Amino acid sequence: MKDMLRIGLGALALAGGGLAVAQQQAPLALDGPGPFYRLVVPAAIHGLVPDGDLRDVRVRNAAGQAVPFAWLDAADDPQARPRTESHEVALLPLPTRADKGTDLLGLTLRPDGTLALAAASAALSSAPAQGWVIDSRRVDGALVRLRFELAGDAQGIFPFTLEASDDLRQWQPLVADDQLVRLQRDGQSVERLAIDLGRARASFLRLSWRDGVQAPALARAWVDSVRTAAPTSPALEWTPAVAPSRCGPDFCDYPAPPGLPLQRLRIHLADRNTMAPVQVSGLSPAGPPAAARGHRHALDALRRGDARDRAAAPAGEPQAQRLADTVVYRLDQGGGEVQSAPVALDDAAHAVVRLQTRGPMAALGTRPPTVSFAARPRVLEFLAQGQPPFVLGWQPAGQDAAADSANAAALKTLREGIAAQPPGRATVSLPAPPSPVAASPAAAPERAAATATAAAQRSPWLWAALGAGLLVLGAMAWSLLHSLSRPSGDT
Repeated sequence: MKDMLRIGLGALALAGGGLAVAQQQAPLALDGPGPFYRLVVPAAIHGLVPDGDLRDVRVRNAAGQAVPFAWLDAADDPQARPRTESHEVALLPLPTRADKGTDLLGLTLRPDGTLALAAASAALSSAPAQGWVIDSRRVDGALVRLRFELAGDAQGIFPFTLEASDDLRQWQPLVADDQLVRLQRDGQSVERLAIDLGRARASFLRLSWRDGVQAPALARAWVDSVRTAAPTSPALEWTPAVAPSRCGPDFCDYPAPPGLPLQRLRIHLADRNTMAPVQVSGLSPAGPPAAARGHRHALDALRRGDARDRAAAPAGEPQAQRLADTVVYRLDQGGGEVQSAPVALDDAAHAVVRLQTRGPMAALGTRPPTVSFAARPRVLEFLAQGQPPFVLGWQPAGQDAAADSANAAALKTLREGIAAQPPGRATVSLPAPPSPVAASPAAAPERAAATATAAAQRSPWLWAALGAGLLVLGAMAWSLLHSLSRPSGDT
């Protein structure tokens, strides 16, 4: 009887332990010859590990052994070290026909390759230019950013579209809807005079104002480019809108995802035609500042500021670190709506992000705004050592100096291998993060669906072990009842 009891309890422990491990790892799918693979780890992994810390993340083979790996940043990638250059480019205004008011390109290529206004039979009006052509033929590499300087003291929000061409005849949309911004109020100013070109390649760019009457004149323009092609960085992942956890007369606090290195903050104002300066701060628990969960950079100290940016807090109160000062707005413009751009943060983890106004919080609208956080997923590269299948695991495990030394040697080998040939691609599907204790009723069906999906993905042998344990316990109960039902004299 005691032996059967031990067997049953052992089977149940094995099943329970196996289920716990299954919930702390996810299978990897490999694409490419290897032996090196690159994995873009979804930002959702921060919600699965304790405190969002990725120090226990490992890639393991079929034998459960950790394989050599390294976290990768763009500066570490031997295949992707782009050289950024800036070029001032020629600006040519597009005139309008005085008789019909339609756009007239009116440009011609000279024998030396320069642009000039072509002779037009119709008189040209003196109205502001309806658009501009930017000559980018002498810019080497991929176009990443277009920057302007406005003429005079023009102020406002100026929507436009941007097109690209190689021959001045066929134009392809490049930026469908954007705006240049220059605003001033009460000594505060906000400017947005740069356009992200997304590594486009084009000989000419054409900027067309949506409202030509109020359009400003452009004084100068520059194009930033990269001369070497580089792998595209993972796109930012945005969280759903987060409501404030508490608000005071001049501030609101927003809980941030645990351990997530925050790179952008988007502020959603509830009311239209709202504009106010805002200070953004990160709140951390009282005590010595915790190390950032994200990858440290040499310029972190400059980006995050020094101790003067950390507001002194009473004992037991969270410490506040100033992250940004900005002006947020939501304005009606030309039948549409324009909103302030996302705010750049410091690529560090914060427990709470605070929005603070100089006056009452009502300056941001009748209802407190909501916010969304964005982070760029981490990139992990590993050597497919051992037999597949490979899994991404995050079980807590102590690391000693010998293991750290071995990982450093593996990192060197990994970098040499990457330089020799491009790595393959690995993908992972993470399980759903644990549901919060208090959630809205509308989220209940989603939680149930996520739970059912996670249960369906568990390994069949774990359920077999659990079933075996239950059968053993059932046999034990039957044997015990059978022995109790015998007469006392029976042997």
